[in-house]
Amino acid sequence: MSESARPEKVQAVSEIKRKLEESSVVLFADYRGLSVAELTGFRKELKKDGGRLEVIKNTFAVRALQELGVTFDTKTFEGPSAIIFTDKDLVQLAKSVVKFSSGNDKLKVKAALLDNSILSRSQVEALASLPSRDELIARVIGSIKAPITNFVSVIGGPLRGLVYAISAIKDQKSGGN
Repeated sequence: MSESARPEKVQAVSEIKRKLEESSVVLFADYRGLSVAELTGFRKELKKDGGRLEVIKNTFAVRALQELGVTFDTKTFEGPSAIIFTDKDLVQLAKSVVKFSSGNDKLKVKAALLDNSILSRSQVEALASLPSRDELIARVIGSIKAPITNFVSVIGGPLRGLVYAISAIKDQKSGGN
């Protein structure tokens, strides 16, 4: 910012810049038309997934992005804007936002910031369609577990056969007396 900028504006821009740098993903959304109750409910849902929503001044967001060297379309910041950010699971945050916006057409995702790159709304929706981190871990564990389970069954097969054969011999001898 210029030297003549007021200290509170400089502080606001640096705070937004810090949040952009510390977050794994940041979504920019138009919240026009949402009631205070809807916005509060949405904030509570985001908090469950480790996300937060803050209403921002577009000029501050634009300045913070410029200071970070991020290339973006300035039309992204037309109309009221909110930033939704997390330092946790980015897929879960995208899922929460897309789910809320599909049930409430007043919230519109404008774009997202991921690793200093701007993602479009369609890219955010694609991100939301990915499995969550927990789902991916479960799939990996399942794929690791399956061969081990099969291996144990194969190794146990001859032993089970031996036990059945010994049991049959025992039954034959005890039944033949």
